[in-house]
Amino acid sequence: MRATLDGEMGFLKSPRAGGLGYKRRVTAAQPHLKPALFLDRDGVLNEDRGYVSRWEDFRWIEGAREAVAAFNRAGWLVIVVTNQSGVGRGYYTEADMHRLHARMTEDLRAAGAHVDAFYFAPHHPEAPQEIYRHPDHPDRKPNPGMILRALADFPIDAERAVLVGDKTSDLEAASRAGIRGLRFCGGDLRAFLAGEALLPA
Repeated sequence: MRATLDGEMGFLKSPRAGGLGYKRRVTAAQPHLKPALFLDRDGVLNEDRGYVSRWEDFRWIEGAREAVAAFNRAGWLVIVVTNQSGVGRGYYTEADMHRLHARMTEDLRAAGAHVDAFYFAPHHPEAPQEIYRHPDHPDRKPNPGMILRALADFPIDAERAVLVGDKTSDLEAASRAGIRGLRFCGGDLRAFLAGEALLPA
């Protein structure tokens, strides 16, 4: 699922699962493909404290906001692709998740940064609500669905796209989508990307 921006603040509209058409759409107004930085959320942008859904429990990874701002300035698209099985498990709601993403958006704006889109996979094989119950949803990493959706939704140059995640499932999703994957094992995200010779000047 992709959360689309509703008004200036907050990612509030989430289309339900539908057909999986991944045809690239590049309009006349956007003829040039752009590089893209795909980011997992928990463990990459924020500390993974286990099903984080409230702002009071949220802590940025060191250097995360600065890294996003650097890629924004360089003209890269920055896209979050996050498994959110806490929704499917009933630990919190989609509305809770969207509120957290809205607060992240506010905080990023204050740092001169922004995320172009949040894609999320709320599914789980044992979800109590049928809408979220799926044995192996195409969007849930290690499946590549969220990345493929973004490649269809945005003018992305897949050869200049990279996903940063903290789990093997992130890297597998990237590989299956045909983009580069890097494993982040904690620390300073900005320094990590600089060490990989990826951080824009």
